Amino acid sequence: MFVGGSVSGGEGDFGKPQSAAGRDVNIGQVIGSGVIHGNVNIVGSGSLNIASPLVKGLNALPRDLGNFVGRQAESAHLISILRTGDPNVVVISGMGGTGKTALSVHAAHKVADFYPDGLIWTSLTPHQGEVRAPEDILELLLRQLGIDPNVIPADLGSRVALYRSLLRHRRVLIVLDDAASGQQVQWLLPPASSSVVIITSRHRLVSLYDAAHIDLYGLTPLESVDFLEGIIGPQAALERQALVEIAELCKNLPLAIAIVGARLRARPDVSPGELAAELAETSRRLDRPGIGETYIRAVFDLSYRQLSKDHAKAFRLLSWFPGTRLDAQAAAALLDTSSQIAQRWLDELADVNLIDTDARRYRYHDLLREYAREASRADPLDDRTAALVRLRDWYLERIRRAIAALTFATKEGDGAAATRNEALAWLEDERVNILSLAAEMITGEQANYVWELADTLYYFYDLRGHWADCQTIHELALQVARSAQNQIAAQRILNNLGVAYREQHQYAAGISCLEESIALARSTGSKETSALALMNLGVAHHGIGQLPAAISCLESALSLSRELSLGAATRQILANLGNAYRDMSHPNEAFDAYNEALKLCRSATDLRGEGIILVNLGTLYQEEGLLDESVTCLRQSLEIARHMFDRVSEGRALQNLGSVSAARGAGDEAIRELEASAQIAEQARDVETFFLACLGLGDIYMSRRDTREARNWYGACH
Repeated sequence: MFVGGSVSGGEGDFGKPQSAAGRDVNIGQVIGSGVIHGNVNIVGSGSLNIASPLVKGLNALPRDLGNFVGRQAESAHLISILRTGDPNVVVISGMGGTGKTALSVHAAHKVADFYPDGLIWTSLTPHQGEVRAPEDILELLLRQLGIDPNVIPADLGSRVALYRSLLRHRRVLIVLDDAASGQQVQWLLPPASSSVVIITSRHRLVSLYDAAHIDLYGLTPLESVDFLEGIIGPQAALERQALVEIAELCKNLPLAIAIVGARLRARPDVSPGELAAELAETSRRLDRPGIGETYIRAVFDLSYRQLSKDHAKAFRLLSWFPGTRLDAQAAAALLDTSSQIAQRWLDELADVNLIDTDARRYRYHDLLREYAREASRADPLDDRTAALVRLRDWYLERIRRAIAALTFATKEGDGAAATRNEALAWLEDERVNILSLAAEMITGEQANYVWELADTLYYFYDLRGHWADCQTIHELALQVARSAQNQIAAQRILNNLGVAYREQHQYAAGISCLEESIALARSTGSKETSALALMNLGVAHHGIGQLPAAISCLESALSLSRELSLGAATRQILANLGNAYRDMSHPNEAFDAYNEALKLCRSATDLRGEGIILVNLGTLYQEEGLLDESVTCLRQSLEIARHMFDRVSEGRALQNLGSVSAARGAGDEAIRELEASAQIAEQARDVETFFLACLGLGDIYMSRRDTREARNWYGACH
């Protein structure tokens, strides 16, 4: 049966219109997740260029190695290219373990001052066997470049155009790690501009003929010994010949040398000479057909055999983590131990370089993951299955608690806001891991839990505008529901999926899902799902300008919702009805719907809904010339936003207040409000509000004949 969780159509389905001072702005359809959707058009003046530079100084690089040695020629060549930006694509290629990532990150840190608009890093194959699609990579890059997720287009071509438009006027250095092919990265290359991309790959990517190519092999013998001495310490120089032998046995491969060096550092009672002899014996033992690269496996085997029983089991079991980077709590669930013990084991594995660490997150090099999984084949399959079940249960419980923290609404104290921020940060950090977990769960006995995972996460995806993620996980869930012929689950999933398509402007697909959801709900007698899907279908019709159809669906949804006493749904439906009536130029009906929704929000202590509806009401009052009433609503909305530490809503309320102040002739007050709005919107990466605030400021200064200031603010719009 379908397991509980939140139902779609959460507070994110309140609309949030905004206005601009002194100009007719067609904001498109704003029904959805609390931000403007569609293009923002200035009548007679073209459209918003959403490539406004909103983020400066971003540094998303992994940490640099403290003991980076060797590669002087390659490093100097790469840094020289990065300083000039010519060419603006660099490919670093070499077999696994040659230090491609280390070199690219080291050089990027060295030239950070040359790229004031940001340093970005992302993995193109986050774990073995998974190759990220170009459109998914572009979404990650666009978010890092400061684009609000709600304005990221759905199709590949539009994402490429937006990405290249952003880079054309910026100095950004982007590191694309572990590319699978030239085809994967062809859409990620910058235009002829001052931005540069470094690509690392195990393949030479010869199709990128106009790029600079740097091929990495093993270190030189001298570099290898220097690297070992840097890890072990100055006492290693006493047995320099043994270090030379170790480097040779490691084929001068940085990954292998790092692991052996960590082994020597952790065991000062073992001399380099003794370790060299042991490594040579291990290499001979493994030198047989089918064993793969003997030298690298010999290094792994040597370090693995020195682990305690508990550490060895942890090393094997953790390799089955389905995501990319895990923390101690997820590791504890897999290992069936406390987070303190898991943390200690992770740190000890990191100390001997069997796992990578960065900011208390851990990941395997893919060669080590492959080795660990091969070593785990001898373990009982039930152990691995039980571990993944524990991980699933831990994620579901942690997600439920995070969602509960996000939906918790109170006007008392600041503790709730801190809890919400922590929950939001955790969910953002775990996005990729959660999708990987869902993909892992769709086969076998855990499949049914994908439905609950998708349904529970809907609120978060709605709140943050992660509609591509929402689509992906609900498509997985729908696949499972159809396979199980579970109509109850399918109708709820189709409802959520319809919203995900709609919010990405895939209206035909969205309407199709919502209509199927309604049909299934009616066949099974599920009036609640019918009401929610009818509401979302009405919003979809509104999105494509079919206002009579929208109002018909919303009125049907409202009738069902009232019959079933669905408080949250009723509030949302009324808010969306108000938006539809407003766009049909029926202000009286819009006022009635908004006011009833506002009354219900207040009685239910629904602060998010209350704040959004107050903005809607404030905008409608302004359009009707009732400026005092508009200011009252907008100031109340601003107070709620500030209490809840909701920076996006605060910026939007200030923008609307500035628009009203300008309409009342209070130019100085409007400037203060709009400047504050622009500053907040820039920090919050809210493109639409930033645009409207800058537009309003430009209009005010133009009316004062201050053309210099007007040009500055109009220029910021683009």
